[in-house]
Amino acid sequence: RLLEYPADECCRMAFWNVIHPDYRQMAMNRGLARQRGEKVPDRYEVKLLTKSEQTLWAELSVALIEYQGRPASLGTAIDITGRKMAEEALRHSEEQYRLLVENANEAIAVFQDLTIRFANRKMSEASEYPIDELIGRSFLDLIHPDDRELVVQNHLQRIQGQDLPEVYSFRFVTK
Repeated sequence: RLLEYPADECCRMAFWNVIHPDYRQMAMNRGLARQRGEKVPDRYEVKLLTKSEQTLWAELSVALIEYQGRPASLGTAIDITGRKMAEEALRHSEEQYRLLVENANEAIAVFQDLTIRFANRKMSEASEYPIDELIGRSFLDLIHPDDRELVVQNHLQRIQGQDLPEVYSFRFVTK
């Protein structure tokens, strides 16, 4: 059903014919190596082709067995096309978000435990530090000494889930 072939037709065809050409050689090499007793992954993802030449993704699980006195491969395929499409959509969304943040006209920094983990181009321009010098630096290095206690207190309260104004003022120090 998954591949759109009747069961009797499936039994007469080589398994390799349903593997997408981009993955066919890899699947063949693994199958032959498995039959020779070599250690190969028993679970992997491949693209498959249906009878109507539609492409779908499958997670294959393959084991070497004996069938009617001869070595054979027992394989199961799980359709993961939906998951792959969701992963691709997420990658695309993350790429758009990254481009938006990196090219924003506002200075944006992400800090964790007061250490800067990400800074965009505008943050670099505003602070006069190159991005690679911002990453790993304490966010407090960019706060005027007289305002550091306010920033730390607001940060700690926000971490504890307390309601704070979304915007508050402090002085920023450049390089």
